[in-house]
Amino acid sequence: MAAYRWCTPPRWPSPPFDFRPSPSWQPPPAWPSPPDRWRWWRLSQGLWLGLTLGALGSLVVGLGLLGLGISGGPTHAAYVARHDRGVTIEAQILSSHYDAGGGDPGGWTEQTVAIQTPTGRINTRVGHHYQDPAGAAPTTVAVIYDPLNPSNAQSMQDYQEYGDYSPAVANIAFAAAGGLFLLASLAMLIFLAVACLRRPASMST
Repeated sequence: MAAYRWCTPPRWPSPPFDFRPSPSWQPPPAWPSPPDRWRWWRLSQGLWLGLTLGALGSLVVGLGLLGLGISGGPTHAAYVARHDRGVTIEAQILSSHYDAGGGDPGGWTEQTVAIQTPTGRINTRVGHHYQDPAGAAPTTVAVIYDPLNPSNAQSMQDYQEYGDYSPAVANIAFAAAGGLFLLASLAMLIFLAVACLRRPASMST
């Protein structure tokens, strides 16, 4: 019964906060009669507020994590396409930009490259960790691309270092965590609904 607080009818003296009448307790005859079908017990305000905020917080976090898991689907599909039918070629570097804070380890070098495919030339972007070696800037870079979608390309350096990692692992982890938060939110909401619908109607505990 700690989840509920005893509610005083109108024009009754205010009892102590933790007042719990015994089964034999009766109000003095001089006190006004309570309204018809008065609910003597109501969900504790602190518990109600805590569960409400917890449910809303879990809902927001769960939807966010679930969104991250779902949004990674295209990334995983692109990886699978390169892995299953990728073609390796030397692509011409059109431009290159290094960002020391762009990735760990070693920053990130992004390159705009031209890939010559059997059906024509296509420009796309690839990248790799670390800066290109000092000295004369390279004019070509080895890439792997999907022949059905040549813009889906990845530098061979990046592919060989990290291409064996499928983003599906992270996607599944985010989606699973999001599902757990959503289940927690649903459980708290169900508890609130049941507590409100089944609150005790008798005066005593």
